[in-house]
Amino acid sequence: MKRISSFTKFISEAEMSIGNPGEAGDKFAKILGDHKDTKESPKGSNKGPEVSAYLLSTGLPGGNPWCMAFVYYVFQELSKALGTTNPLVKTAGVKYHWEKADQNLKIDISKAKSDPNLIRPGQIFIMSRPGAGLGHTGIVLSVDPSSKTITTIEGNTNDQKSGEGDRVGINKRPLDGTPFLGFIDYFKSKRTPEFEKNIVKALSPEELRKISPLSTSKSASFPEAGDTIPVSQEGIKKAWSESGETPSSSRFDKFKEFLTKKSQ
Repeated sequence: MKRISSFTKFISEAEMSIGNPGEAGDKFAKILGDHKDTKESPKGSNKGPEVSAYLLSTGLPGGNPWCMAFVYYVFQELSKALGTTNPLVKTAGVKYHWEKADQNLKIDISKAKSDPNLIRPGQIFIMSRPGAGLGHTGIVLSVDPSSKTITTIEGNTNDQKSGEGDRVGINKRPLDGTPFLGFIDYFKSKRTPEFEKNIVKALSPEELRKISPLSTSKSASFPEAGDTIPVSQEGIKKAWSESGETPSSSRFDKFKEFLTKKSQ
């Protein structure tokens, strides 16, 4: 029993301590939201006030590839906001991060493809790119297990979803056909449904409407088989509100129709 306790403590120390999960999710979303419009200046330079700050947080000057530096910087800012230690390896190297991250926090892509529900908001994805030692990374905002796609926020990307772009961007990536290596979960034993739902607040209403409502965590308030369906107007609005979207969305009527049919 003592050995198990020590092992649990060891795993816990490899994660980020987040205290109140709901508040941590809100702070995470705010940091992501504050940086989602970052662009290089000049374009194609790997420089700019924000980009250089990302790189400097890992010890590198502006002018270097910065997708991993963006992820490190976000986690560094979150750790400051939470008054805790950043558990990430201090590096701007994607594959170096993958190699050095705690094995118990990693999810190999083969397991993720077999069970997409293993992928959760707040995890870090790692993928390879053509060229020796090249990779790309970002942070998962949501997952849609039915279509096996994830929505991410990434640095050093563009409209072509490149890993050598010129801005921070929100991308939708399929698990099949994308050279993922896997995912790293620095909140593995700390995450809660509220934490996961709050992270999605980093998306604007317009961006949120592009995502299937079922792409947030299983714990979001969308009905599963056997659930009690809220057929009253107030019940429907409550379920919609708790899902993370707003009643003003054009999808609200479809959502209402879906719940009504399920209740019949």
